[in-house]
Order: sequence, then structure tokens, then C-alpha cells
Amino acid sequence: FVIRHSAPDAPRQVAQWTGIPTINAGGGAHDHPTQGLLDAFCLQREFGRIAGLKIVICGDLRHSRVARSNLHLLTKLGAQVTLVAPPTLRFEADWPLSAGATFTPDFDAAIADADLPRLLEGVTHVFHLAAQAGVRKSWGRDFRVYTVNNVEATQILLEACVGRPLKRLVYASSSSVYGDNVALPMTEDALPQPVSPYGVTKLSAEQLCH
Repeated sequence: FVIRHSAPDAPRQVAQWTGIPTINAGGGAHDHPTQGLLDAFCLQREFGRIAGLKIVICGDLRHSRVARSNLHLLTKLGAQVTLVAPPTLRFEADWPLSAGATFTPDFDAAIADADLPRLLEGVTHVFHLAAQAGVRKSWGRDFRVYTVNNVEATQILLEACVGRPLKRLVYASSSSVYGDNVALPMTEDALPQPVSPYGVTKLSAEQLCH
């Protein structure tokens, strides 16, 4: 049984209630183990190992189930993971930080000045997640927050990576870049037609990465 649900504890509850083997395909903002396994598989296939890789995950950690699952799995497999996020978007205070992971709370300092180049020293892989997620809040007065955190921050990060021996930078985009009228299941060669400011900023950052 494969389940994806907005409630973080739904997969475990379904497994207990039904007694059926259950695959967690995403539980709320807390975990997305299938995506974590896919990311680990891609790293292993590309570089032949995960142990010893130095990986940076930056952005909206609190609401990212992918970041949580990647952190748990990649550190289990021996990677060194550095997390970057502003205080309001870091994990909850009671969320256990995996051994092999470090946290930098000052996101602005980390991406805007000398702290970011120092953070990138010796890093071989960068996983960049959007610093501001959500479609509805991207309309109106919060639009500036999305352009700063999703577009400007991405460009600052990319410029800091120039000239460094990175093997791979992975940018986590969003299905919002395709808008509402897209065939399912979605494919990456679909025509981008974002209908929300959030989708526009994600697509803009995606193009910067290209």
C-alpha cells in the first residue's frame, strides 16, 4: 500500500490500522523517504559513493519533508550535511539533528557575504531548496519575500559557487512551474506555464541554474 498524505503520521497509522505493508510516499512536512531514496540512488549512481560527500541543503527546512528525509538518509550513509536556513525556517526545536550534520542559522549572512564562500570550502555537492514555499501566500504583499528568497538568494548562491570544484548542484524546483493545464503524470519536458507568483519565482530560479 502506497500512501501520500498531508498528515505527517498518516503512513504509520495506516500500517497499524490495516496490517498491510505500507510505503510512505510523503507524510505532511515531516518525511518523504521515497524521495530521499531516489536522491541517494542518483548520488550513488553518479559518484559511486555517498560516504564522505560534503552536501549543503539550504532553504525552507521546516516545511520540507524532502530535506528531513535527505538529512536522515544521507548522514546514515556517511555524508557530511550542512543545513542553511533563517531561524523561522529551521527545524523545530525538538527535531533531532542527525550525527554528521551541522546547522547555520544566519541564512542572510551565509549567502550574502564571506560566510557563504567559507561554507562552501571543501563542498562537493549543493542541494538548493526554495527558501520560501507556498502558492497562496505568494500573492499580494508577500511577493517581495518570494523574489528575495527564491530568486535573489539563488543567484547569490550560484555566484558563490563559481570557480569552486563542485561536482553537482541540484536545484529543487516545483510542479507549480507547469501551472494548472498540464497532462498527468507530469514530465520535465512539459511547457512551463506558471500561474502563481510562487511558480514564477521557482521557474526564474530554475532558469538561473541553467
